[in-house]
Amino acid sequence: IPKINNMHGHLRQDELLRFLVPFAARQCSYYVPMGNTKPPILTGKAALEYIEQIAAATPEENKSSFKPIPTIKIREDTTPEIIREAAQMGIRMGKSYPYARTTHADDGIKNYMRLCPVFEAMQEAGMIASFHPEHPNLIWDDAECEYAFWGIFESVYQLFPGLKMIWEHLSDTRVLPALLDMNDRVAFTVTLHHMLIRDVEVNADSHNKCRPQAKRSQDRENLRRIATSGHPKAILGLDDAPWDEDHKNCARSCNGCWTMPNATELLFHIFDEEGIISNRIENTDEKGRRKLVAF
Repeated sequence: IPKINNMHGHLRQDELLRFLVPFAARQCSYYVPMGNTKPPILTGKAALEYIEQIAAATPEENKSSFKPIPTIKIREDTTPEIIREAAQMGIRMGKSYPYARTTHADDGIKNYMRLCPVFEAMQEAGMIASFHPEHPNLIWDDAECEYAFWGIFESVYQLFPGLKMIWEHLSDTRVLPALLDMNDRVAFTVTLHHMLIRDVEVNADSHNKCRPQAKRSQDRENLRRIATSGHPKAILGLDDAPWDEDHKNCARSCNGCWTMPNATELLFHIFDEEGIISNRIENTDEKGRRKLVAF
C-alpha cells in the first residue's frame, strides 16, 4: 500500500507529539503540521525548530521517507517582515484561523483586510496562504459559517492576483463550483472524515465532532466525487486532530477527528466504495513503489 501525502495535519507538542509522529511517519511521505499549537508557531525560526522536534520523534526506519513541511500561523500581528524572513528560511506556507471558530483560535483573525500587507508579502515571496474557512463573525451559525467565508476568500483572491491560496478541509460544497472556476493558484483540501460522516453522525458521537462540522449527505457525496476524480485542485489534507479521552468524552467535546492510524486504508476503502480504485493507481514512483495519484 503506498504512502500518502497529508497536506494538513496536527502533531501537537511535547509528549503527545512523540506519541503521534510514529503513526504519521508510517502512513505519510509528506506531512504539513499546522502551527496552531500552544504556544503557536509564528516565525520561520519557530517553524524550523518544530520540524526538528518532529524529526527527533520520527522512528529510524522512517526518517528517510517522512518529510514534514514547515508552516507558520498567521495572526493580525504578523508583519510583512516576519513573512519575508520566513520565506528566506524556506517556509512556503502560512495559515490563518478565524477568531474563536476552531482550536486555539482565541488569537484568530477578526478582520482579514488587516492582513493585506501580509498577503502582499506572501504573494511576492511565492508563499501559500492557507485558510480555515469559517466566518469569524458569530452571527453565522455552525452550519453556515463556512459558506459565509466565501466573500472573504474571494476578496483576497481578487486583491492579490498572484497569491497561491488553499481552502482547507472543504465541507460545504456550495462553494465547490466557485473554487473550481478559479485559476490554478487556488486549491482545496479534503479530509477523510468529511467523506465518511454527516451532521447526524456528529450529533450522535462526540468523537465525530470537528471544525468545520460535517454537513449533509449531498456534501459528503460531492466531496467523494471530486476527491476520486483526480482533479488537480483536490488535495488530501486529513486534518487529523487527536485529543485525549477526557477532552473528547465530555460535555464540551473538543473538535477533531484522528484518522491517522488507518488513514491509507480508509482512503482505499472510499475509492473502493466509489468503484474506481483500479483507475487511480499508476505503476510506480521514482523508487519503484506503487503510488496513489488521486490527490
